[in-house]
Amino acid sequence: MYGWIRKEVVQDTYLQEHWQQKSTTFNDWTSKNFNARLAVNYTINENSALGIRYDYHKTPYSNALMETNTDVYRDGALSEKTYSPNIIDNGSEYHQVNAYYNGRVKDWSIDLNLDGYWDKSDKASYLDEKTELADGSDNNRYVSIFNDIDNTLYAARLILSRPLWGGELSFGGEYTYTNRRNINLNPEGIVSDDDSRIRENMGAAFVEYSRKFGSVQALAGLRYEYNASDYFEKDIRVDEQSKNFSNLFPTLSIAFPVNRVNFQLAYRTDIARPSYWDLRSSVLLINKYTYETGNPLLAPKFTHNFTLGATYRWLQLSVGYNRVKNDILNVTSLYDENDPTIMLMSLANAEAYDKILAGVTLSPTIGIWKPQWRFQLNKQWYDIQTPQGNLSLDNPMGTIIWNNNLSLPLGFMLDADFMYTSKGDMKNGRFLKPSWRMDMALQKSLLNDKLNIRLDATNLFNSYKRDFMMYVSNMQTMHMTEEPNNCTIRLTVRYKFNTTKSKYKGTGAGESQKNRM
Repeated sequence: MYGWIRKEVVQDTYLQEHWQQKSTTFNDWTSKNFNARLAVNYTINENSALGIRYDYHKTPYSNALMETNTDVYRDGALSEKTYSPNIIDNGSEYHQVNAYYNGRVKDWSIDLNLDGYWDKSDKASYLDEKTELADGSDNNRYVSIFNDIDNTLYAARLILSRPLWGGELSFGGEYTYTNRRNINLNPEGIVSDDDSRIRENMGAAFVEYSRKFGSVQALAGLRYEYNASDYFEKDIRVDEQSKNFSNLFPTLSIAFPVNRVNFQLAYRTDIARPSYWDLRSSVLLINKYTYETGNPLLAPKFTHNFTLGATYRWLQLSVGYNRVKNDILNVTSLYDENDPTIMLMSLANAEAYDKILAGVTLSPTIGIWKPQWRFQLNKQWYDIQTPQGNLSLDNPMGTIIWNNNLSLPLGFMLDADFMYTSKGDMKNGRFLKPSWRMDMALQKSLLNDKLNIRLDATNLFNSYKRDFMMYVSNMQTMHMTEEPNNCTIRLTVRYKFNTTKSKYKGTGAGESQKNRM
């Protein structure tokens, strides 16, 4: 796999003097991946089945070169120029095992899943910085950083369900244990070494009841989660960064028809816990002027969701309101008070804010043509302190998606997809220009669907570019122009040796914790 990205960043820092950094970064990477899966399923009888599945993934080779040119200005006068190529080598592998039992005993349905997950990755970066000062002198340095991550997860989930009072009752529990170790070494001593570990135990209990009352379908559910996280530095527990959370998450929905229109009204509470990478305390070097770290004190993000939807034949309408608490934002600060040119990028929880969403989807079928039009509008109300004072980030942001599927002669299928995104505000940032992209794919199945040949072209006109202003603190702003991934052409050939549909019924456990890794 090959990819590249070009990025221009202008960073303004307002202290006693105005410091400005103008950087251009070109990053390209190549990687090789290997995947394997082995699954065994045994059907005991028509009501019971069990099985086990093993997944293996390995990235033996992943190499990237990130070249950055930076000009630093002090009150408008050029202070220094730096060229910093950074060679990054990555390797990773994971093993995952899922075992399940799915069965029925009298009126009870039983769904049991047991999971194990083991992940290791290593990363080495070699940064060679060459700096020319305004007086013509040089200031060069070499920085190497080695990062190793080791993850372990064990999870179990049990769901029991049965008919009750004309509806269906489901309840159960889930338990997840995770252990993550992060080791970061810098032989030159420019940033501190780190040997940290996060150990978490999460238990959950949930209940859900659904029932129809004539043409009305109602559902109510409640989930309770308890999460105990212990943070260790060199195997010594750090109390301030060790946290316990206890939360309730209700779910309510009602669906009903009015003439030929189907309506659904729903409320739910979602949680998004920060990834383990975001919780790290180790510091990485992007270049001479930009360091990056996590924040072990981050709290989970909570969202209260209210939605109303309506469906009539191939037309769907939806509106929603979100109350967002503890959203996770990119922020910056000075890494060294004595050197205002070095920025430390980190993360922080935001103040609570509100969002509204509205969308309409049209999905008709017109002969051999199946188009889909999606119009989405998002608007937030978020205030932030900037170097120029308080700023309200409340400009709406719209998205237009036009997907097309055509059944062509001789069994060919053509997909042509278009996406347009307007300028507008998102979190603590502002998109200054609209962007668009076009993707296409042509495929054909042969040999009774055993052989499938597919040709994909993504970002066909190399049009997808982003122009983004991020307000990262009350003394700094970052203006980023990004050109990700040139047009990509991919040919995929698949052959099914066994066309029988898989009877494996394992659904996994601890999925949210796996995603955090």
